[in-house]
Amino acid sequence: MDTSKFKDNIDIKLVKMLTWIGEGYSTKLSGEGEIDYNALSKEMNECLDLLKNNFYKEEYI
Repeated sequence: MDTSKFKDNIDIKLVKMLTWIGEGYSTKLSGEGEIDYNALSKEMNECLDLLKNNFYKEEYI
C-alpha cells in the first residue's frame, strides 16, 4: 500500500476500518435476498470517495 498519499496526521493503522466497513456491509446484505450489485458498487464508491476526501493529501484526490 502506498501510504505517501495519506495526510501526514493520519494513523495508517486506521485504514483497517476499510475491511470492517466491507465486512459489515456484506453481512448486512447477506440477509436481504437478491443483491443489486450496481447499487452496491455505487454506494461503496461513495463511501470510498468520502474517505479519500478526508484522508488523502489534496494532490491525490
